[in-house]
Amino acid sequence: MTDAYLSLRSSLPVLPVSRADSQLRSDYPESLILEITRSCNFACSMCSSRTGGFRADRTMPLPLFGDLVRVLGPHARSLRINGYGETSIVPQLGAYLDCLDEFAFGGLREIITNLSADSSVYEDLYARGFVILVSWDAASPALFERIRAGARFDEMLDRLRHLGNTAKVQPERLGLLMTVQEANLSEVVPVTKLAAEVGAGLLIFNMVKEADGSPWMDRRFTEIAATFQEADASAAANGLTVRIPDHVGSHRLALNQSHRSSAKFCDRPWRELLVRWDGEATVCNMFNPFSYGQLVTPARPQDLTARFSRLWSGPNARLFRQVINTAHPHPYCENCYFLYA
Repeated sequence: MTDAYLSLRSSLPVLPVSRADSQLRSDYPESLILEITRSCNFACSMCSSRTGGFRADRTMPLPLFGDLVRVLGPHARSLRINGYGETSIVPQLGAYLDCLDEFAFGGLREIITNLSADSSVYEDLYARGFVILVSWDAASPALFERIRAGARFDEMLDRLRHLGNTAKVQPERLGLLMTVQEANLSEVVPVTKLAAEVGAGLLIFNMVKEADGSPWMDRRFTEIAATFQEADASAAANGLTVRIPDHVGSHRLALNQSHRSSAKFCDRPWRELLVRWDGEATVCNMFNPFSYGQLVTPARPQDLTARFSRLWSGPNARLFRQVINTAHPHPYCENCYFLYA
């Protein structure tokens, strides 16, 4: 997909500098995502990151992580330490977290996790100031374990309750993230009630991204809208903040807690950067496969600051920004469900 997209460079008309580019242009991203590892101990039905557990050969070297925090951290308002993998299973995770303190990162710290590690890992993350978002796709144990193959619902629920008790003074620092798909649509309201019951302060609904474009979303839109409306009311009654997308498939969805998505206008290419475990600079936290290039390579050590500047303002980045909010965005960006806070 990336090669095909790059081939458009010669066929697209030369566009003038967009208003967005002139207004949003920045020397550094304000949102930084560092993928510490691309390995996972689960085999979730909607995800291809299935490695059967921790893989050292798919893990960012600690010196690189430290350099990224040192160079990019001072300019970032938020830093997330996960990507297409499960960060909490990294054996030396504490050493990575120490880098944030060593280089005095003062912005928002965030992690999305499957909550499969020992509770002490999450207690440490919470003590270091992290917002912890837990992937949670069903309230029914059987369906949960079917979607998130490898999970043990009862153990994880105990861990979630413990974390909720830890976060009761600041419940906004514990949230659930539900990937809504056809198989778990009926679980939207039960998960909303569960989130409130365990003491989470936030619940984010993320619509699944499927290769066929998810025609079921249009076919069942009326049912989906009614389900989200019920979840919205349940959340309000329980003091829970929810983020519901402003569209489902091709239909707009306007509820009390509908949040603006990137489907109509996206600022992520100017605001965000995801650095994969191997040093590849990519577009955003929605795992767009488009690449700006390699920040570092083992064969050619380079000055990280200079290399970042070249990629951040280079031809790949300029192309992506030039067309993102036009009729010709990257195909992966169509109907995006990134939700703005």
